[in-house]
Amino acid sequence: DESIRVNPKKLSFKKEHLIMILKIGAPAGIQGMVFSISNVFIQTAVNGFGSQAVAGSSAELNFEYITYYIVSAFSQTAVTFTSQNYGALQFDRCKKVFRLCMLFSCIFTGCVSVIFMLGSGFFITFFTTDPTVIKYAIIRMAIVMLLELMTGSYEISGGALRGIGHSLLPAILTIFGSVVFRIIWLFTVFKAFHTYDMLLMVYPVSWLITGTSVLIAYFIIRKREFKKVSAAFEIKKIIKSNYFVLFVQNNCFFAVFYVIIQL
Repeated sequence: DESIRVNPKKLSFKKEHLIMILKIGAPAGIQGMVFSISNVFIQTAVNGFGSQAVAGSSAELNFEYITYYIVSAFSQTAVTFTSQNYGALQFDRCKKVFRLCMLFSCIFTGCVSVIFMLGSGFFITFFTTDPTVIKYAIIRMAIVMLLELMTGSYEISGGALRGIGHSLLPAILTIFGSVVFRIIWLFTVFKAFHTYDMLLMVYPVSWLITGTSVLIAYFIIRKREFKKVSAAFEIKKIIKSNYFVLFVQNNCFFAVFYVIIQL
């Protein structure tokens, strides 16, 4: 059937769609890549505390990733459902999606983190029985993993921003808050207070800064965008209604003539 046949010669990119995809996807991709830069610096600092600190940090990361994936799941949910409802002009639903994703992210991430923390001595023994390694792992659990729910403040608000078409700003704020700030911390605060605990404190502090900035950006942009789109929609409705009135007025004679003929 010609109507459903795929013709490779006719396959092509639509410039406007390609630009829109790159506008949303590229900043998010770059943000993910740049994260590895600060991780290299932090891992180098961890190495300075010896092999047992490295082993403890690596063991703890297995549990830390689990808690982060919960946040990431709700972040992707926020992108999907915010974009759908934004396109349908359901702004109240967009706000509800944000609230629910943020709430569920905090609850589930917090619960899993607490479970891992309470059973830290048991869970870490899956990977090591060395008391010193376990000590380093539990320290990281208490400082980093237990506060992992804070990442939802910028992951979910950033996802909601992408859902309404703004991807660059949350990427820039996240890079500065979670990458640039961490590198500055290593060369200032950590250099002055050279302890394992102070090194790990860079995570919650950077999450607080990043989360606050992205949340503020989200509420400002959301208010502006919803107001702008609502105004544009109302104008279109007025224009359409005026066109209808003009159409009826101009075609009134023909309508009356048609009714007479039918009689």
